[in-house]
Amino acid sequence: MAATVVLSCSRNSTKARTWKRWISSLKVVWKKDTKLDEAIEQDKRYNLCARVVKEVLNEPRQVILLRYLEKRRERLRLNFKAKSFVEMNPSLFEIYHDRIKPKSDPVQFIRPAQRLRAFLDEEERR
Repeated sequence: MAATVVLSCSRNSTKARTWKRWISSLKVVWKKDTKLDEAIEQDKRYNLCARVVKEVLNEPRQVILLRYLEKRRERLRLNFKAKSFVEMNPSLFEIYHDRIKPKSDPVQFIRPAQRLRAFLDEEERR
């Protein structure tokens, strides 16, 4: 799979140029392995999701504040904001509002979604 990069030509130009960059960096087109490129891209996404899932599951009650996850973003090597990541993966996490202290304002927490819990329970039974 090729990673697509879009760059604009100039400030006044409305046209954009698109270049494709192959992960397997072979010079000869017919030797490029598209299946390998796809597998590498999918593995990158899987590893990123696995790091965040481990982070949430290692917390007490398996719940983490959204702002704490945002602070840990650099260590987890998240390329985008924590809230965007959670919204991009609705089958892994869900956002809910709760209070830290009884009289405080509600804040956003992240917990594993039902689908992820079902998967983890099934894996644990095996």
